[in-house]
Amino acid sequence: MGERTNGNITIVAGLPEANGVKVDGHATVSRRREIAERLRKQGWSYRRIADALSVSYATIQVWLDDPPIRAPVEPLRVAINPPRLSVVASTEPRISATTSPIPAPNHAELMEKIGQLAEEQRRQAEAMQAMEKRLLRTLREEIKVLGQKLMETIKTLKPKSKTTPKEPA
Repeated sequence: MGERTNGNITIVAGLPEANGVKVDGHATVSRRREIAERLRKQGWSYRRIADALSVSYATIQVWLDDPPIRAPVEPLRVAINPPRLSVVASTEPRISATTSPIPAPNHAELMEKIGQLAEEQRRQAEAMQAMEKRLLRTLREEIKVLGQKLMETIKTLKPKSKTTPKEPA
């Protein structure tokens, strides 16, 4: 029996449990399987059958979904010959005309390339230092301007009172 709650209304669907199946705890596995098949033919769900028989849902699936076991297949009467391996004379791989050999690295060219990369890295480091100096200079100028504006604002908000000494009474 399926039961769903929808807000304050409870919807109960299915037949009442009056004709529920009670299985003795000592029933054999084959007896439980027969009961499961009979209940499924009556339209019971796998979950309901599993609850009634006190077995797992997975067990019910195996019992009801597996095809019947067929007789084992007889072995072939004809002997199968293993494949024969033949030894082939080893041949060297041929290099096609379209394949060009990879040239050996030239030490002088590699050193020149390393020098170019080092020079480029040095230029980038100098550019980064110059950018960092400009950024710090700009920040200091902005801080100075903001500090001056803040002081001016504080001065305008501060009440201007004339400080005159009061005479003791």
